[in-house]
Amino acid sequence: MIPTLGIRFAYASIINRYASKKPLVEIGTGASAAISIILAKKFNRIIIATELNDVSYQSAMKNIASNQLEKQITLLKSNGEIIKGLIPKGDYGAIISYPPIYSRGDIHLAHKKRGWRGVETELIGGNEPLEFSKKLIKESFTTEEVNFDTVSLMVLNKSQVSELINYSKEFTKNFKVFRIIAGTRERWIILQNT
Repeated sequence: MIPTLGIRFAYASIINRYASKKPLVEIGTGASAAISIILAKKFNRIIIATELNDVSYQSAMKNIASNQLEKQITLLKSNGEIIKGLIPKGDYGAIISYPPIYSRGDIHLAHKKRGWRGVETELIGGNEPLEFSKKLIKESFTTEEVNFDTVSLMVLNKSQVSELINYSKEFTKNFKVFRIIAGTRERWIILQNT
């Protein structure tokens, strides 16, 4: 199954369990909009989802429409913004993301290791591997017009979890970490309470 729905379903289940009932924000929903669709369809959540890539944005719009979820999922087109200048002013239960984690210099690893053939915005997070994730965390805690009860990321390994928690300690001391295994894939979920 592409994308791996088991992992995305597990992530959505954790978010639904731990996030307040306020609307959710998903940064970088991708072509499938799978996490947002699961949250809306299975858990009856309201979501604002964002997407940067034009082709992925159009595909996500079609998937949301074909599932008749236009009233529950609002899809916003990003032009490079993460939160500031994109997410409407308000209070949200959680901001979630399955962020890109490769640096521009390491994209060859994604092609080699994963046989990946997608758009580069899915995997390239900047000049450093966790650059995008760190920007998302910082904006989540410092953007005055929005308030998130929970900030969450899904990452590939424990070293990324450690690095992001250490980075986040400037903003919060409240963390929960979950390990998800689906077949041969393993992912880590970080929940940070504001």
